[in-house]
Amino acid sequence: MVMNFKKLLLVSLILGCGASLYGQEFEIVEFVEKPLDQSAQIHPRKDGNGNPCALVRVLLNEPGAKFEGSYVVGDAESFTGGYNVYLASGGKKLTIKHDKALPIEVPVSNFGIKSFVSNKTYEMSVVIKESEVGSLGDTNVAELTSKAEQGDKKAQHQLAKMYANGIDIEQDYDMAVKWYQESANNGNVDALYDLGMCYYYGQGVNQDYAKALELLTKAANSENKFAQFRLGVMYNKGEGVTQDLPKSVSWYSKSAKNGYSFAMNNLANALAQGYGIEKDEKAAVMLYQRAAEEGIGTAQYNLGLCYKLGRGVEKNCDKALYWFEKSAEQYCADGQAGLAGCYIQGVCAEKDIKKGLEWNQLAVEQGNANAQYNLGLCYAMGWGMEKDDKKAFDWTLKAAEQGLGKAETNVGNFYYNGQGTKKSLKDAIKWYQRAAEHNDAVGQCNLANLYATGTGVSKDVTKAAELYIKSAAQGYIIAQYNAGWYLENGVGVARDQKEAIRWYKIAAKNGQPNAKARLAELGITY
Repeated sequence: MVMNFKKLLLVSLILGCGASLYGQEFEIVEFVEKPLDQSAQIHPRKDGNGNPCALVRVLLNEPGAKFEGSYVVGDAESFTGGYNVYLASGGKKLTIKHDKALPIEVPVSNFGIKSFVSNKTYEMSVVIKESEVGSLGDTNVAELTSKAEQGDKKAQHQLAKMYANGIDIEQDYDMAVKWYQESANNGNVDALYDLGMCYYYGQGVNQDYAKALELLTKAANSENKFAQFRLGVMYNKGEGVTQDLPKSVSWYSKSAKNGYSFAMNNLANALAQGYGIEKDEKAAVMLYQRAAEEGIGTAQYNLGLCYKLGRGVEKNCDKALYWFEKSAEQYCADGQAGLAGCYIQGVCAEKDIKKGLEWNQLAVEQGNANAQYNLGLCYAMGWGMEKDDKKAFDWTLKAAEQGLGKAETNVGNFYYNGQGTKKSLKDAIKWYQRAAEHNDAVGQCNLANLYATGTGVSKDVTKAAELYIKSAAQGYIIAQYNAGWYLENGVGVARDQKEAIRWYKIAAKNGQPNAKARLAELGITY
């Protein structure tokens, strides 16, 4: 099972119960369980029983972090942008410490996992942020308790944080919830947020999305940017509510307006895809830029992709490569795969297959779908390795099974042509349909071709026209010509000469020879 919370809106997870004696605290931004990986290079350490350890890649761009826990095996290995931490199978918690912030104990149960599993890889994105409660000042538990019992809402919140993290006192989520509640009752909005997150994760209380929604909504209405972001996640995923993308976008917008960079990235994703809001690629680029400049690795990758493809901004290979490199250096798998693709294909960078494969391997080791797709392409083309259709199919299938549209299209092609696998028109159609549902332009066009000719499906020119137009709108040149032809001839769609000529012109400017010829026949320049 892969729990990938980046999918669709690159969803981020925030751990609510944590503060700082130094005015700063850790924030768990994202947790991803990777597919089972048998590579000895990735899991080189063994526990006391001789079993490969679980690997937790902690993406924390702060040198000097320490990791503790009864199941931690050996010292953490540092790399640019993070650490590799090894744990024996069965571990349920990991404590993170740093001189800049209050230590935090992270139970994996927060993320729907019972314990770390031998030979598996996990990825945890962590940042250090300013604490909502500021510096604790009073750290004497007895004095702090006395102030809390007298109704001091800040002391109540601080005491709750200490119980939640086990700082100078035995960790006790029940007591943390008690004092969060007291502080919230006295008007502390940040405590209200933390209390809502305890209900969200089931810390000190039974997990209750409905109660979490109630509390987080109150905090969000008082302009708590973290609560606003969490509501965006809940409405996006349908947690405790009916999925509502416009509401999700609304809360992401409010959080972003209040300066939360992860909300900026998620809002940009919604704008780029037109999910829950009118598509606006230019506005998406502006938000990606802001989040990228604040060091958000996924935003840096997304911004690089916009510059590479010219989405919402003029194509600029130098900027694309710059942001891919920034993202890759933070150990963002998408950034590594994006950078690898540039070197492997010689797009936006001088072709260097060896260098590209090195970056790609780092992303493959993290189970990244784009990297798996890249590797499949290399095996199919014989780039940097011996050509191997079977391996090409296998790696592309891995990427497709994660929902990557272009990989789904290529799996369809493999089945259609019988390349690397047994020929199967039925399976080809299945994968083209999945690709089309995931808005892959080539997959939409391939599926349209089948409906247009009645190959493996009942002939349906209306569906064919619809798919060609969708594919054309995403810039696929062949579909742009086909959309023009269907509109000109009124096949499966109302005849529209003006719109047909528009698509012919777009296709012709993109170099499509049939479109150029048809415009010449009509005596139209482009």
